[in-house]
Amino acid sequence: LNLEGMDLPRAYIVVAKRILSADSVKALPYDHTNFSTLKSTAHRKKWSDEKLIGFLQRRYKGHPEHASFLADIMLDSNRTDEAIDLLKSVIENDHSDWNAHDRLGELLIQESKYIDADNVYSNYSGFNSDVNSQRVHLSNNAYLAGNRFYWRGRYDEAKKFYSIAGSLDTGAESGYASLQRLAMMSHDYQTALEYSFRRGKRYNSVYGYRDYLVMMHLLGAHKDAISGFTSLVSRYKKPPIWTSLLIGQRIESGSETNYHKLVGDILENAPEFMKIQAARYVFLNNITDRLPTKTDLSDFPEIQSHPKQRQSVNNVMQKITQELGIKKSTLKCEYDKKECQEDKNDVSTVPVNSNRFNKYKNYLDAYIDFKNSEYDKAFEKYLRNNKAESILTKKHEYSQNGKLNTVLNTNHTLPYLAMSALKSDKGKFLQSLKKSIKGIHLTKESAFDVLLTESVISASEKQWDKSLDYLKQAFNRRPHTKWRPIYSWYQITEISEWLYLLSNDKRFIDLALDWAKNYQVIQPQFSWAYAFEALYSDNKQNKIKAAAFALYLDRDSYWLSKVPHDIKLLGKEWWKINNPFKIDAMSQQNEASI
Repeated sequence: LNLEGMDLPRAYIVVAKRILSADSVKALPYDHTNFSTLKSTAHRKKWSDEKLIGFLQRRYKGHPEHASFLADIMLDSNRTDEAIDLLKSVIENDHSDWNAHDRLGELLIQESKYIDADNVYSNYSGFNSDVNSQRVHLSNNAYLAGNRFYWRGRYDEAKKFYSIAGSLDTGAESGYASLQRLAMMSHDYQTALEYSFRRGKRYNSVYGYRDYLVMMHLLGAHKDAISGFTSLVSRYKKPPIWTSLLIGQRIESGSETNYHKLVGDILENAPEFMKIQAARYVFLNNITDRLPTKTDLSDFPEIQSHPKQRQSVNNVMQKITQELGIKKSTLKCEYDKKECQEDKNDVSTVPVNSNRFNKYKNYLDAYIDFKNSEYDKAFEKYLRNNKAESILTKKHEYSQNGKLNTVLNTNHTLPYLAMSALKSDKGKFLQSLKKSIKGIHLTKESAFDVLLTESVISASEKQWDKSLDYLKQAFNRRPHTKWRPIYSWYQITEISEWLYLLSNDKRFIDLALDWAKNYQVIQPQFSWAYAFEALYSDNKQNKIKAAAFALYLDRDSYWLSKVPHDIKLLGKEWWKINNPFKIDAMSQQNEASI
């Protein structure tokens, strides 16, 4: 039906097109702006990737998202090189296409081609002209480009784009965040404190307030920081603000009882959303640069809650254990003896305390066994926990391009389960796991855990080059923390250390050491990065300096406990002269307590 060729009033044509849009197949010939019409048609007609790509190469040209949309379809089809070539050709002809610049820059960063990515972003016309309009938009774009590099530890490139965002002086949140991070990386903590407070107050930003309270702790204003935490924690239904409590608790190790009481009161008396955040915090605090013991499980009070519905649909772990005939667990049934009698033949059906709070206690219980070299027990407990919250599932979902993919959903324990299997000689399990994840589409949420697991599986086969390559890929696919109960940068460092101890291949520790040193620049509040350098660096002066930071930030660090005593003594002396967190009298008390 050629509406445009008919002698009809324009209004009639518009109405007719709206009617036809109810059927995307009929509407598609008249559409030039709405990708959802194309997605729907491609799905209903079961177009191949080749047909969809061919169609896009003829249609929707000039649409601002055309190149990015087409590139994403190519990526879904594992045609990464074609996607990169397409985006390169687009930006060669149009330096003002932000979507193409950003998508290409992101892809290059994922492949560790940081210099090429820097050039791509730098050639975006918006960053190279006098700006009289859309200043906020440009600030947001520059901040996003900076973030792409910042969270990979490429702070020199990040500084360039944060400087652009900050110099536009828009008052936008992106500008405040950029100026705050520039100040942090320059060790100007007073300025960083001011911008983080502005960001928090003006935009009610949980991340602004988080960083503000963290820096209060760094500068020694612990009482004010705790007061701020208690007044803000009930405001947000997501957990970033709790990072400040972790930093304060570790700096003020002598006052740990007060922090325990604060967290305990929330676990016992606060609304449910705050209790969940507190339970996550207890787990995070007990595993980050710690050697936890069974006594740490007492930090979790028994909290009554409706049990979570157990998910068995497409549960990969359950399928693997059944196929391999992994039999009855040697673990006692701790929570529900009646239910434990129902099925003793499948370890994955042994019941766990599966309410929303105590999953973190279950996580910690398994992790304690792993850290204490009880690998068989750890393996069984991770599988047992799989019953309460699936470690690995497969499902079908549509990508943003309308393609139906089989995707993996994971949680953070997947690589720990794999490592437990490796250390307890469960090669058949690892091979089954390898087959289950091979060739499956990786999402932003699952890629990190899957790639870490691939690294562990390769290590079990003594394919060290492959294992190292998977680690590098995982680093460039790290997720933001959000609700994740372990910091991804710490997790990949810890796993790299384990692979080094397993292989005695120094490349693993050198890689992790490089990551830790970069993390010190972008997140100077986290002690573990300094403790790791103090333990593994070959340079004595670097060890002394790193030990000094670790002693101030967390004298109870597990990695720091293994650093030679003479290095720590020299670190104390270095700190007396070089404390970067000392502003007026704010840090004097903490300096004296090192």
